[in-house]
Amino acid sequence: MNPFDFDFILRRFEHLAQRLELMHLEAYLRYVHDWRKRLFFDFLSGIARGVGFSLGFSVLGALLRRSIKRGKPDLNILFQYNMPLRALAKMTNGA
Repeated sequence: MNPFDFDFILRRFEHLAQRLELMHLEAYLRYVHDWRKRLFFDFLSGIARGVGFSLGFSVLGALLRRSIKRGKPDLNILFQYNMPLRALAKMTNGA
């Protein structure tokens, strides 16, 4: 293969350009450079994360409360309630 084979180089550049178009690189770069849009989406994701955390904590607390009122504390719920959040996220694969 000749290093000055311009047809080969042109085909490689066309292939690279097609791959970049498939990655939507232009849209991503516009997003990265627009700090207002990033701030807005980061704010929304923070709100969603907080709502999800509070909902999960409330459900887990309600289940624990119900099992204690019955007189039979569910050890699995007690374990999850006292587990560090990082370990719980690791155990559930972040779900």
